[in-house]
Amino acid sequence: MNDSRFKSLDALLKYFEDVEIVFEKKKRRLSPDFKIFTIMDTDDCTEKEKEDYINKSMFKGHWAYDYIVPIYNNPDLENVLVKAKIPFEKKGMIVKKNILKFFQQVANILYVNKQS
Repeated sequence: MNDSRFKSLDALLKYFEDVEIVFEKKKRRLSPDFKIFTIMDTDDCTEKEKEDYINKSMFKGHWAYDYIVPIYNNPDLENVLVKAKIPFEKKGMIVKKNILKFFQQVANILYVNKQS
């Protein structure tokens, strides 16, 4: 959640222009349907970091806390990719960049389909 797009509500709205805004008691909020799905490869962290991620305590104090939905891999991301039959080549940081690129492509497809 250190990405500049998630630094504040205003930053998010600047980058994602079509996000639905609602007003509750004159306060601007995101639609209750809005979610931020985060993915963590839990084999690359400590047990404490893993627990804090899964129970969301890692995100306490972040403005988007109510919208965050942690997704974690059991036992690890590579195992999940194999089960999902998503091709990848494990070479350190290269695998992570390729996986991020894959999920960005999925997000773009979902966005285009939603707009149709």
